[in-house]
Amino acid sequence: MTSERERDRAPGGSDPTGVFVADTDAERGDAFEVRRSVFVDEQGVDTEVEYDEYDEPGADATHFVAYADGEPIGAARLRSAGDADTSSGSGDRSV
Repeated sequence: MTSERERDRAPGGSDPTGVFVADTDAERGDAFEVRRSVFVDEQGVDTEVEYDEYDEPGADATHFVAYADGEPIGAARLRSAGDADTSSGSGDRSV
């Protein structure tokens, strides 16, 4: 994983490639857009099912976004294994 600060220091100002903690609104938006594309558009999951309390700011979940040459290509969400609904495991991922 690379932090936002490391990404900003990429040699030559190149676009980021890698997996990053989505700790800015823009990164979270990118992660949510990937999830929407994969789960809602491609798989037909209802948006009310796809997005839940773990997507709210300050929720007990860590969101990640993957970039290739600056384009968001993947997303993951890590939740505590002790969460009540673990039907999809302790994390959700989309690529």
